[in-house]
Amino acid sequence: MRRTQDAPVIQGLVAGAVPPSEQGRVQGSLTSLLSLSAVIAPLISTGLFGYFTTVAPLSIPGAPFFAGALLMAAALLAMVRLFRRYPPPPFHPPNLGGDRGGAGLL
Repeated sequence: MRRTQDAPVIQGLVAGAVPPSEQGRVQGSLTSLLSLSAVIAPLISTGLFGYFTTVAPLSIPGAPFFAGALLMAAALLAMVRLFRRYPPPPFHPPNLGGDRGGAGLL
């Protein structure tokens, strides 16, 4: 259950984490996963909604949203573990001043 506005953010984070020679492979894999989730998520959500509004002993119409929240929490924990294992590379700001010793764009 992802939102479409999240995809550019995810792609930007991933793009900064891999070398230029791997960009195509990683972006293709990421797009495949996002597309697969766009197909599977509605099927799972519809099934959960149907079960928890008709068959289940307890009626929970918001079950798909609870499931999405649990999946997002699990993804957050996985990302925290991943970022602890692989810290980001050091940031080196560009020299916008050129030859002027960092005078900036003044």
